[in-house]
Amino acid sequence: MRFMRIIFIRQDTVIRALFQHRLLMKKVGLLFLLFAFNCLSSYSQFWSKRDFSLSMNFDVECEPGTTFFRMIALVPTTHAGIQEIEKLAYNIQPDSVYYHKNTCFAEFKIENPDSNFTITVDVEGRLYNNDYKTANSKIKLSEEELNDYLVHTEMCEVDSPAIQTRARRLEALEKKTIEKIHVLWDEIQSIPFFHEPKADAKSALEVIKEGKANCVGKSHIFIALCRATGIPARLVCGLAPTTGHGWPEVYIEKKGWVKFEPTHSNERNYQRIKGNHIRLSEGIFTYRGLNTNQRIHWWWNWKGKSTQCKVNENHKFRILRSE
Repeated sequence: MRFMRIIFIRQDTVIRALFQHRLLMKKVGLLFLLFAFNCLSSYSQFWSKRDFSLSMNFDVECEPGTTFFRMIALVPTTHAGIQEIEKLAYNIQPDSVYYHKNTCFAEFKIENPDSNFTITVDVEGRLYNNDYKTANSKIKLSEEELNDYLVHTEMCEVDSPAIQTRARRLEALEKKTIEKIHVLWDEIQSIPFFHEPKADAKSALEVIKEGKANCVGKSHIFIALCRATGIPARLVCGLAPTTGHGWPEVYIEKKGWVKFEPTHSNERNYQRIKGNHIRLSEGIFTYRGLNTNQRIHWWWNWKGKSTQCKVNENHKFRILRSE
């Protein structure tokens, strides 16, 4: 009987050990699957091209007595090797569509508008991720064309002593273009970010003085320092992907215009960009009363007592296919 008890105890111990071993293996398997999923998710965040849809909604509120409403808005257009717009549909047809400096403007004029209505622009197209690892544009710019992206401007004060001093430090490193950009990218990303809706754009010197900047301000100082070291650079404004945003592009031989993201803290790899950028304008300028940094502008008339009109943006972005 004692011998039988020992056998039963040993069998019970073995069964429990096997059961615990199976539980352990299941846990290891689950952990492995989670690890693999995270790796795949992280990898899939980087992309080369994406088909997308964008619904741009402008919710308009006009007080009673408003007799006329006019609005101009930036809408996406095709830029070779960067984005292709295949569909552009309006629920209210614009009175005019203008093209100026590779930028598309849609103008709406409405007599005796309703108190509340929405102007919708439905967009479908394809984005090409022109980050450093992906860009391979065959477009070659002449030296004369590139000079336009090396000059001193009101917002990128290339010739100022503060910018030149920083540029000389970079030039002393004797690094390749992309290595210099990496140093700049680290420096600009470390500048504290602040978000102030509808704020005026800050120049490179203003960012140095204030020690903080929004996306456009960060782009301005990045561009100014690139230009001061002989690297052609420019500002692009648009959506990322549903809120207003500004980012820099740098011209690199055999790659063309390459975008960088020195603002968003989740973009940890300066050579790869995960986010979606929809281009609306190159740089900041005013055309037909609209400052491209604001994306929309509106006017209204009234009869009798003065009225107020306001417009709220409400955009929806969807990825249809990604490679």
